[in-house]
Amino acid sequence: MRYLILAILCLSLFSMGCSSEGSGIIQNSKKVVSVDNSKVTFSDGSTHPFKEGESVIFLIPNAEHIKDSTKAVETAGLIFEGQERAKLLVNIFEKADLGAVMSSTQVRSALTVQPLGAAKKIGILNYNSDSRQRIFDFVFQFNPGQKFVLVGEYNSIPLIISDLTGKDIGPNLAEDDHEKFYVISGVSAGNCSINEFSY
Repeated sequence: MRYLILAILCLSLFSMGCSSEGSGIIQNSKKVVSVDNSKVTFSDGSTHPFKEGESVIFLIPNAEHIKDSTKAVETAGLIFEGQERAKLLVNIFEKADLGAVMSSTQVRSALTVQPLGAAKKIGILNYNSDSRQRIFDFVFQFNPGQKFVLVGEYNSIPLIISDLTGKDIGPNLAEDDHEKFYVISGVSAGNCSINEFSY
């Protein structure tokens, strides 16, 4: 009997250590329909509130793009579905005040946020994925407590997530994982919480 109780106790401690919250990325199948200054709202009517004083980064993969082997991937434009996805971001963030809209230097990422930047009447800040620390300084040191949209490629997003959590937990994204919508919140890089949704 004593061994049974000990086994149950060990099992419960093991399962507590393996919870989705402890792994860094909380995955959720909910679909984002809107963002305002206090919360994300999903298609089922539920919400994800923001914590007071935390910066929030909405990390989004670039939209569907041309896959043409004769063109450099850096200059690939968006296909129709990608253009529609870019317009969807305008609707999602209509009620949100944004500190900045940021894009990697890849054309497909810039085109993904171009309609949002135009609708918000703010310029798009370009970043190089090799200088991610500059993004984090801009967000957490110089503009704390604001909300930011950051668009990048499937191969740079895991690096950004790992930097923000301080753990090597970046997701394995495929090049066609365009629907992902990461909500990242915190007060400093290395200590952020991350929720994965779709849109």
